[in-house]
Amino acid sequence: MHQHPQILNRQRVSVQFDHFAGDDIQLDAQSATEVFPYHESSHPGDEILERGQRERIDYSVNGARLATSWTGEEWLRLYGGVSGQPAAKPEKLRSFGFHAGLELTKLPPWDRGYVALDAEAWDWRSWHPDATAQVGLFIAPKGRGKAMEAPRFFLELRSGRVMLGQFYSETEQYFALGLATSW
Repeated sequence: MHQHPQILNRQRVSVQFDHFAGDDIQLDAQSATEVFPYHESSHPGDEILERGQRERIDYSVNGARLATSWTGEEWLRLYGGVSGQPAAKPEKLRSFGFHAGLELTKLPPWDRGYVALDAEAWDWRSWHPDATAQVGLFIAPKGRGKAMEAPRFFLELRSGRVMLGQFYSETEQYFALGLATSW
């Protein structure tokens, strides 16, 4: 007999997994299009990580994003797209939104500096934008492929909704210092 995991109030819960899948289709040397279906949901224990300062909210979103990007010179990339969430709990998250950004690379010093800006706005948020700005330095010269996949140190400023899905109704502003890598 299979036993379901228990939480403190002894209710049965199911384990949920988020998935993000997608790939870009290279149209030519300078542009690409991306189709990106996704699922995001609250998980048992998310509120525990917040040390009891937040109440649990059941949250589940199924959506898709269609985006395109254009790379001008080697130092400029622009992107934008639309997203739709046809299935969501709570119901108000059934909505659509826009997403756009730019990346400037090969800046001083040593052609390793960069600046990136990203913004999105959703109808369920009355089009109030979420924005992130990042300035940084690539650790090594970037090779072929997407510039932002190269290891880098950065400073980041964000203003917008909390990135933890179930706390979607909260906003935050933060400043971060980070190291990003990809493999």
